[in-house]
Amino acid sequence: MAVSFALLGAGKRAQQYVLALKNLPGGTLSAICGQTRPLAENLARRNGIAAYTDIRQMLTREKVNAAIVATPDFTHGTLVPDLLTAGVHVLVEKPLAMTWTELQKVEAALSHRSGLLLVLANPYLYCVSLQQLLSSLKKEKKDALLSVEAEWNLPFSYPARELRWSYMTSPMFHLLPPLIDFSIAIAGSFPQAVFATGSKGRLLRIGINTEDWVLVVLRFANGPATVLRAGWTYAAGHPMAHRKKLAAITHRSVLEVDLFRDCQTEPSIEASQEKNYEVVLLRHMLADFIEKIGHPKDYYETVYRTVKKARLLLAIADALEKRKSVTLNA
Repeated sequence: MAVSFALLGAGKRAQQYVLALKNLPGGTLSAICGQTRPLAENLARRNGIAAYTDIRQMLTREKVNAAIVATPDFTHGTLVPDLLTAGVHVLVEKPLAMTWTELQKVEAALSHRSGLLLVLANPYLYCVSLQQLLSSLKKEKKDALLSVEAEWNLPFSYPARELRWSYMTSPMFHLLPPLIDFSIAIAGSFPQAVFATGSKGRLLRIGINTEDWVLVVLRFANGPATVLRAGWTYAAGHPMAHRKKLAAITHRSVLEVDLFRDCQTEPSIEASQEKNYEVVLLRHMLADFIEKIGHPKDYYETVYRTVKKARLLLAIADALEKRKSVTLNA
């Protein structure tokens, strides 16, 4: 089945999705919807498709069966329920929701429109070095994993200059979801308890000279503890300011992945004509999303895991607010 995509957003990430969708087997881009009309119209014009600023108007006029949400973080909790209610499969950039109320609206939309696919985007899961790490873990005993450590840190100039809406979000919502994905993939299960500490998790205004970070400890039933650190760092020139790393520590070895470095040097990307490694990973993710749409029997498990990860993120937000450990519901 050919998948006709609508793209929500017209910023940097949306532009990467446009490149990733070009000549992608089984998928075509049919329309773009963005809050900033000049940006949306310019991006649509360059690709010969229609541009909109109103999502309902777009869904009424265009025959799309899937949507990519690449808009600012704080808009996801509103847009995703609207798309699901309209009967559209959804691939959404992190986070799925920033409050429990938003997540409840998403779950309500899913309950009224069964048979839809909802996936939280994380192209780094398709990085070859990460897949090699997971493959190495499978060769070891089940109880060999001792702990997992993951860090995602960006220089403060990145969110302040390129994400003009960054004061409305935080590293907890913008950077932590991929780390949660990695830890669940490595541990092979969902955690049972969480502890979080750090800053309040919100930038007061664009351009403020500060750090904004969160440190999370996850406890899994099968033993391994996971330590996650996500943050913006003001010292942009500092060698620690731009890091995307994770490590799995076992009885026999320490398996490490530097996603920022490895994703630019892995064979599949060097062989590609695309210079932007993010675009290559997005193509892998989109191809997998299209394949999943073709297997309705697997929708429930995928959607269940997507929502459960969103609930975990909000539980971390609760733990950060309370500054104590929070036990998670099964």
